[in-house]
Amino acid sequence: MRLKTEKRLSAAALTLLAAFAVSGCDNKPKAKGKGTGSETTAAGLAVLSSPGARQAADAFLKSLSEGKASPDQFTAWFKKQSSKPIALVEAEDWLAGFKGSNFIGGEETKFGNSIVLRGRAEPAKDSFTLRMTKEGDAYKVDWLHRSSRMSSGIPAPSDMDLAAAQDTARNFLDILLGGDVRQAQALMTVAWKKSVSQLPPGVQPKDGFDYEPGFLTGTMRTWKRDFSGYSFSKPELNGTKDGATWIAEMDSGSQKTSYMLRAKKLDGQWLIDEFAKQ
Repeated sequence: MRLKTEKRLSAAALTLLAAFAVSGCDNKPKAKGKGTGSETTAAGLAVLSSPGARQAADAFLKSLSEGKASPDQFTAWFKKQSSKPIALVEAEDWLAGFKGSNFIGGEETKFGNSIVLRGRAEPAKDSFTLRMTKEGDAYKVDWLHRSSRMSSGIPAPSDMDLAAAQDTARNFLDILLGGDVRQAQALMTVAWKKSVSQLPPGVQPKDGFDYEPGFLTGTMRTWKRDFSGYSFSKPELNGTKDGATWIAEMDSGSQKTSYMLRAKKLDGQWLIDEFAKQ
């Protein structure tokens, strides 16, 4: 599977994406999901993970554009990841930065009780990813990011668990290449963060961290190097379905560098546990 990250889309691609714009999605053709596994669709081919999922995603993006979105619309997990001290700013202020954006969706994926939309956030020419997950009786935001990079051309694996793991893998690499390494830290296991950025001997944890976030941020910036894209190969899910691996071929011009990318499922969330040069 080939993933390309680019800052701009061709005119033809933008025309295709426009068919999936949040501001004009009343007449989207719909296809029925099978209820198992995962499914990815291109622009204009909406698939509902279950009744109300797409409507909930569209409604949230509309409220986000209007400046009315609230952290109360987040799952418990994402509310924690998008608030201080893990995030640099409070969630309300972060959401305010999306006000005025026109969200143009180019890809829709479903797995389990989640739906994921990926596309463009105009006029900034950024990409966005939104994952809505059913928590209780309502769909809530379980992930949201904006990046200067946009992944494309990656169909979701047919296995539901591997599809969920790959969603996290894509988000991690897209944000890493886009440069927002602080948000990427929310997708890393605590054990990995501690191994990369251990507290010096005798230093007590600060703000609830048992690792040094500043040092971790600096280290992660070196991982980006001059990579402009990547491709996945050899996706594998372990027998207990709580671990997944890929080989990520990181592109830098005509050069390719292989990395092992590993994810673990902890407390219901897939998190990245390794990104190591082979």
